[in-house]
Amino acid sequence: MKIEIKPYDDSFVAVSFPEGFNTDLLNSVRKIPKRIWNNDEKIWLVPNTQETLDQLKMNVYNTGLFNVNDEIPDEEQTPLLPEDSTRRMLEILKAKNYSQKTCEVYKKWVEAFLLKYNHRNNLGQKEINDFLTELAVKKHVSPSTQNQALASLLFYFRFVKNENPVELASVIHAKKKERIPVVFSRQEVVSVINNLIGSKKLAAELMYGTGMRLNEVLALRILDVNFDMNEIIVRHGKGDKDRHVMLPQKLVPKIKEQIEAVRKIHQKDLEDGWGKVAMPNQLDKKYPTAAKEFKWQWLFPQA
Repeated sequence: MKIEIKPYDDSFVAVSFPEGFNTDLLNSVRKIPKRIWNNDEKIWLVPNTQETLDQLKMNVYNTGLFNVNDEIPDEEQTPLLPEDSTRRMLEILKAKNYSQKTCEVYKKWVEAFLLKYNHRNNLGQKEINDFLTELAVKKHVSPSTQNQALASLLFYFRFVKNENPVELASVIHAKKKERIPVVFSRQEVVSVINNLIGSKKLAAELMYGTGMRLNEVLALRILDVNFDMNEIIVRHGKGDKDRHVMLPQKLVPKIKEQIEAVRKIHQKDLEDGWGKVAMPNQLDKKYPTAAKEFKWQWLFPQA
């Protein structure tokens, strides 16, 4: 009896029974919430989450059809992504200032690649080409998703396996679709902003007036707003780069009001024994009391 579990797309994992199945094995999949039967490919699709996969493995184990002590050929004993390789890959990614989300995405694609080829040790450029081509031809992924998978595999081969795949010309690339961007008119933007209130409205006005991203606005601290220089410092933006943006004069009174509101919240928090914020780059170790200083508080604090 054999069961195959392979990545299908970003949302689902494919489950199939190459050697046939019985009622117990079939029910182990049917017990999974939100599972889907793909009649065209004759496979089950289950949600690609850790909780779902753990439940599936437990259901399969409980059928009694598989012995966890059965010997596995040496070629298949290699873990999905060896722990040492995973640790090494994450260490290099972090050393190169890749974001946590990018680390997770790279790891996901490398795991999917190794799983497709049954964890073989002799994987190379041909398998990379085939994997990327399948994403475009069969999975119909977007060009950006295919490029993301390529970047993940190249990073793994170059920095973990110390190989440098270069013959990738045979890859069938996903076609980039030309689309006319949808752009709000000025009146539409004003209409959206006017339907917001309080700090959320100010945050939206800052995004529109400065070009900052949502996460950049939410990560602003009091000290990042410089009224004398008429600018805002955006720290750790895209690519982990800092930059300056102009401070819209129309928003200066509102920002000052927001700062005073934060001052009152901070004072109340200090009186209640709180008032500390997370500090960047372990500055809390160098300056133990800085986390309670007003200038380090968030411009848009949350509960």
